[in-house]
Amino acid sequence: MKKKYYLLLLLICIAFFIYKWNHLFLPYTWDELGVYSKGTLEIVDKNLSLIPNPKTSDIVRGHPTLFFFIYKHFFNLFGTSVFHGHLLSLIISIILALSTWYVAFREKVFKTNKSQLLFAFTSLIMLLFQPMFDVQSAMVLPEMLLALFMFWSFYFLYKQKLAGYIIVSTCAILTKETALIIPGVVLAYGILRFSKIAYKQKKFYLISFLYPLLIFIGYFSLQYIYSGYFFYPYHIKLINWSIGSMFMKFISVFYFLFISQGRFIWLIMFIWWISFKKNRKLLLSHNGLLISVLIVVVTFGFFLLNYSMARYLLYLLPVLCILFASLITYLYERNKLKKLLLIVSIHLICCISLHFTFFQFIQTVDRDYTCFSRIELNKKGVNYLLSIIYPNETIGGNFPIIGAFEDPRQGWIKNKLPNQLIYDNPTVPDYYLYCKFNEKSYQELNDKGPNKERYKGIKVWKEKNMSLYLYKKVAENQ
Repeated sequence: MKKKYYLLLLLICIAFFIYKWNHLFLPYTWDELGVYSKGTLEIVDKNLSLIPNPKTSDIVRGHPTLFFFIYKHFFNLFGTSVFHGHLLSLIISIILALSTWYVAFREKVFKTNKSQLLFAFTSLIMLLFQPMFDVQSAMVLPEMLLALFMFWSFYFLYKQKLAGYIIVSTCAILTKETALIIPGVVLAYGILRFSKIAYKQKKFYLISFLYPLLIFIGYFSLQYIYSGYFFYPYHIKLINWSIGSMFMKFISVFYFLFISQGRFIWLIMFIWWISFKKNRKLLLSHNGLLISVLIVVVTFGFFLLNYSMARYLLYLLPVLCILFASLITYLYERNKLKKLLLIVSIHLICCISLHFTFFQFIQTVDRDYTCFSRIELNKKGVNYLLSIIYPNETIGGNFPIIGAFEDPRQGWIKNKLPNQLIYDNPTVPDYYLYCKFNEKSYQELNDKGPNKERYKGIKVWKEKNMSLYLYKKVAENQ
């Protein structure tokens, strides 16, 4: 490949980094604030072991600890500011984007080098233009790291590279429970291909299925021994296997993957492509295509049985971008340039427009730009409260805004507060900052509002999806 294409690749990554620069200084929000940065900073301060034990397991809320291990050591080396946390996340995101480009370029599925370059760069650009990838690319959340490990796990599975597969699938399992999808895909592929797989390949797929599964069982067995539970009790309570709940989860996953954020174009193109008989035969015979489809199918099965949020689906975006880019290149090779330009233009317009609108379906806290408007709204509330409170007064609030007052390293306050923070008790503190979400899925958080008989509202800030109320405790003699 000519040097100018490597230069183009470098310039795209630099441009994306510059574009994200201001986001590196934003305070942590939502699960960043309440779980992942908070947990990592506490592990850094107490120098806790990342092997499952009662203290660590509660801090990380029962999740595997590799994510916290990586961020802990980065913080120890470079510092614990929000800039350093967001910077590491952005580096991981750029590595994932480059991995997507590399795999698309390396797989010689098209006739000419020109077509192969179009395939690789289209895959990269499509991924960078995904609103959820953009928003999460600088967030201290495990989904981007998990997506990187899962992407390479599926690639090594496709290439039948056992050593590489074992390393990255282990890392994925130790990052988050969602990685259990990996052995699920191996099992589904093995069942479909069983009669056509040679004995040596059957051995490879058997190991590929059992190894990450045993790592998963081993880790959570240790957690049970040391902490008294396999999975975090709060997370277990969120699982609902009722028919209505599973149906809504199916709709939610389908909508987000194939309708939301401009991806309805992918669905239309796939339906058009699969309508041809020769393409249906290719789908069943080409291992890479079959594995890609099985990843999507197993994802639906996994999240029907588990609690899900849109951000948990991030690992699918590189796979879907590669599939979409292959269809664009397919049209290009057949000289259907007008169709190509039309499809690309529509898709980019959809993605760009969604960057600057506040569109949501079920959950939007960390999948599109509504999260930035919520950060600005919360800043107003936090700054106003800090301007009126006295050192001897106490502060209360619901999740996640109460976390803004805990630690200056979370990015909301400049210095540690002398005020006492009150958690999950809306009847004690002098001031109560209350986030109320409009989405029904956050009703549990909404229920933790202040007692209206003991508090009076003194300030309110509103935006489309959330309202922020500041309450002051009424004197008992009033």
